[in-house]
Amino acid sequence: MNGFSCRPIGLGVAALLMLAPMAAMAQDEMAQEGVAPQERVTVEGAVQKVPVRYFRADLATEARARILVRRLDRAALEACGDSTAIAEDLRRVIARSACRRDAVMRAVGDVNDPTLYRAVNDFGLPQ
Repeated sequence: MNGFSCRPIGLGVAALLMLAPMAAMAQDEMAQEGVAPQERVTVEGAVQKVPVRYFRADLATEARARILVRRLDRAALEACGDSTAIAEDLRRVIARSACRRDAVMRAVGDVNDPTLYRAVNDFGLPQ
């Protein structure tokens, strides 16, 4: 399986999303060649699953883990319905939603890494 493994991250919503555009993923892969085998987690909605790629190196420092948390947060926002095509008021509601918080925390729990837990605690998700 190309040196990476899949683990489920459940978002509990029926939206298909990608953590980053394909170009960004390709760029990440090229930037980290030779560092460590690539891993992949799966963001799982009620209907669809989406692979989310990360490297062990993304968990090596809190700075890199914060970047991964931001990627997970963007994915959670999209999964919860955020889009530039909807009204700004609705986007603000989604940004403050339990859906967003729960999706990120489920993903972090599935990765289950102490550095990622510290990074998400500093991130400032809605309570």
